[in-house]
Amino acid sequence: MIDFGPDVESPMHRAVSLDYGIVVDGVFELILDSGGEADHAARGRNGTMPGRMMWFLLDCHDVYVDGKKMEGYLGDLAKEYVDQGVSK
Repeated sequence: MIDFGPDVESPMHRAVSLDYGIVVDGVFELILDSGGEADHAARGRNGTMPGRMMWFLLDCHDVYVDGKKMEGYLGDLAKEYVDQGVSK
């Protein structure tokens, strides 16, 4: 479960997993990078109100793009995954 302050945006990141994001409260905008990989971020769009999302991340097989294994990139979020079994 992640709480977002008004107009707060997560860091751009890429997880190699199957992710389900459920908006529990508020309105959110999904931001995608412009490249061929699936970097993304989320931003709360609730005016002056906070928002809440619940995330389920499921393991998946390795993903290859143009013959290269795609690696995850957590950026500033890496510290949130300490001791969670996620490679940095």
